Amino acid sequence: MKVKHKILTGIGILAVIVSIFAWAPWMDDKAVYDKVVQHDSERVKIAENICDGQLEVSWIPFGRFVSNCEIGYFVTFWGKVILS
Repeated sequence: MKVKHKILTGIGILAVIVSIFAWAPWMDDKAVYDKVVQHDSERVKIAENICDGQLEVSWIPFGRFVSNCEIGYFVTFWGKVILS
């Protein structure tokens, strides 16, 4: 019975850790936006002029998605910017 209890406790702790990384509450929308602009400022400026609007930041599991009508970026929970 003790082994089963330890396994279930371990799975529960692992589920909580994965949930926290999927949620990524430490990612501030303004900071994510600034990171994308710093990463690819030229393309962002062109897209903002074409679409008449700023990039929008959306939550997705394990990061944020920053996009407008022209471009999209995935920002991982550890800060890497990936062009979609």
